[in-house]
Amino acid sequence: MGLEVVVNEIIEQGRKQANDIKVEGLEEAKAILEEARSKAEGVIADKAKEAQRDADRLKAQERARAEFEAKKKVLYAKRALWDRLRTEAEEALRTLPDETRRAHLQALLGRAERQVGEGTAHVVARDVEAARGLTKLSVEGDLAGLGGVVVDSAEGDLSLDLRYEALIESAWPMVLKEESKRLFG
Repeated sequence: MGLEVVVNEIIEQGRKQANDIKVEGLEEAKAILEEARSKAEGVIADKAKEAQRDADRLKAQERARAEFEAKKKVLYAKRALWDRLRTEAEEALRTLPDETRRAHLQALLGRAERQVGEGTAHVVARDVEAARGLTKLSVEGDLAGLGGVVVDSAEGDLSLDLRYEALIESAWPMVLKEESKRLFG
């Protein structure tokens, strides 16, 4: 029996050591898994933050792109409106009734005579007869365009451009400013 007791003690010690190793292994495995889980959660949190930053950046880029496109469309619309307004203004001047054109010529020629004195008034062919009856200046019907008058001094040292196109051009920035305020606030 002595040998059997020794063998049983050895077996019991082996079982106890195996159980201790098993418990120790499970605890170590648990610690390794917990560490891996903790690292994984950290990586997931970092990736989530990175993904959120990327999403926020993309949203900001898309918002900026949309705002730029909207501003571009507004500018194109404004430009089209200004072009149409100018075309309509030019057409209105081109088709003025003769009595209105005569009143314009009288005012423009009076201004020119005060500034130039003697010289030559250049008008469009349509306005030659009216201009000759309104001024002491020599009148020529060689002006191209919508109307108005260009006056050259007799000495040739001064030319006064009072064509409708020139008057529109000088007033246009003010017209655009006023219309912008009226239309767009």
